[in-house]
Amino acid sequence: MAKRQLVITGPASDDPDEAPSLGSRREVLTTLSKFNTWPDVEGGEFLYGPGLTMQMTPGADELNQMLVAVLDEDIAWSVLTRICKATHWQLLDLESGRSLAFS
Repeated sequence: MAKRQLVITGPASDDPDEAPSLGSRREVLTTLSKFNTWPDVEGGEFLYGPGLTMQMTPGADELNQMLVAVLDEDIAWSVLTRICKATHWQLLDLESGRSLAFS
């Protein structure tokens, strides 16, 4: 069972009406593969990585957010931090409502 749930969103945008994009499904998968995070089946919407799982929006080609379940905080936080620094994505903590950006 997940200890914490987060949402990954795209980089902050100057336009408040525009949802920042993470990229296409293919781009996101290519990016996350560099962090040992990948679906267990071809075309799957659930991604598995060190200490975490991620869920992509079913059927969407352009992704604006992904749900992250942290399973092992000691491992997952270092992976999530590296992902967010490399991509400029942000994390939204669903428990506290805080948005976390990494530079």
